[in-house]
Amino acid sequence: MKNIINFSFLLLLFLFISCSSPTNPLENVLSFESFNSELKISNGSSKTLYLFVVQRGTAAAINWAPHFNDPKVLKYNSILINFSDIYYGDKTVKSGDEVIVYYWDDSNKLNPNVHNKVIIL
Repeated sequence: MKNIINFSFLLLLFLFISCSSPTNPLENVLSFESFNSELKISNGSSKTLYLFVVQRGTAAAINWAPHFNDPKVLKYNSILINFSDIYYGDKTVKSGDEVIVYYWDDSNKLNPNVHNKVIIL
């Protein structure tokens, strides 16, 4: 009887472990630093990541699609984006504003898996 209980426990443990979803490999690969009028985005992954950076309130009012042009941040590298280059209609973001950084890689160009982070400048 004890062996059956131990076996059942181990079986449930293995099922639980095998069914747990792995973390997304792109989930925490970017880091962000805000300087005077620039946002530094660092890529800690082995893939080039493509970006779209937009002011948070503006994101709900626009229609966009992922693309494979600039801006992009190469693997294990970083880039600086001027606040004036962050999409905010005809305005410019400033320190304290919230922006959304959308990012994706080119592993599936027909249907890229887009991730996002909200950043306070």
